Amino acid sequence: MDVEGHIHTQTGITYGGTNLFYFDIGKHAGTQFMSYGQTEIQKDLYAAHDAAGIEAYYEVEDVAFHDVTSNRPAFVRSVASTVLFTPGKTLPKLSC
Repeated sequence: MDVEGHIHTQTGITYGGTNLFYFDIGKHAGTQFMSYGQTEIQKDLYAAHDAAGIEAYYEVEDVAFHDVTSNRPAFVRSVASTVLFTPGKTLPKLSC
């Protein structure tokens, strides 16, 4: 945040080119806040993920959630009666 964050005293929400909401934090709260873009947060999370040696899967299809109310929810991909998660990898269950 110190390197790539941006200090602001105002914020707003815009959608489709229309300003929906604006708030002057500096004027009303007498303070400022730090802005750090979502893209930068994602970069940091991916770097931490890679450093931890965790394998990531992208663009998977036919994913189903199981045991979502349990302490160990999981998801699987089922194709042709075989549980798969990504082509070439057979995973019966990926627990969270």
